[in-house]
Amino acid sequence: AWPIVLADGLQLGRSPIEARTLVSLTAKQLPSYGGSSQTAADDIAHYRNLGYRVVVLAGDLRRARILCEFLDGHGIHAAADEHPDALPEPGQCLVTPGSLSAGIEFPYARLAILTDTQIAASGLRRARHKKQTNREKINSYTDLSVGDLVVHEYHGIGRFAGIVQMPVDGAVKDYIKISYAGADTLYVPATQLDLVSKYIGAGEDRPVKLSKMGGTEWARTKRAPKRPQKAWPKNSRRSTPRAAARRVTPSHPTARG
Repeated sequence: AWPIVLADGLQLGRSPIEARTLVSLTAKQLPSYGGSSQTAADDIAHYRNLGYRVVVLAGDLRRARILCEFLDGHGIHAAADEHPDALPEPGQCLVTPGSLSAGIEFPYARLAILTDTQIAASGLRRARHKKQTNREKINSYTDLSVGDLVVHEYHGIGRFAGIVQMPVDGAVKDYIKISYAGADTLYVPATQLDLVSKYIGAGEDRPVKLSKMGGTEWARTKRAPKRPQKAWPKNSRRSTPRAAARRVTPSHPTARG
């Protein structure tokens, strides 16, 4: 018989299956890499350098082999195993068939589980970027220069202020620094690059108003539909619907005796 593991974010008073053992684990959901292969490879290398066991779930064996080639191209040796019977050694990476809705990190166990959907760009987000003509997708934060206008999906228009390093959970990680209206500053993890795009909606001669963090203006801007503007002939007066109806309504003929 196979053992059953029931994972839940909250401890429930009653469970459909009587548990023999309750174990509390600290876990963190990992963000998408937004199609940035270099960022994904850098993160995997970072986990390996910290002595983490790294497992990448690749859907099927064919995809697992493709991911192994991808990692090898970035200087990361990974083995593909269809039926692994154990976790990889500390500092090693294993690619195997499987799926999860998102990657997950177990700091206490020094284990990181990633998915191929994290590494591959999301089709939904690609479509969203195409619809927004005033944004340009960023493949790497090296595409940005200090002072560039950028758009964060949830916080709006800001100005790129550089890359800073901050200690998090005993490790130093890269963050994208964005300045907003006033003295507001946002630090975005480099692994969440898919939430940031370059603003291309105005030229240098047209000032752009920066968003204010915590405000509602950006949310209203995203929700507001664009109204098509009506074109009126030059040197003509705007007529009301009633006047227009009078112009196109034919007159009734009179009866002759």
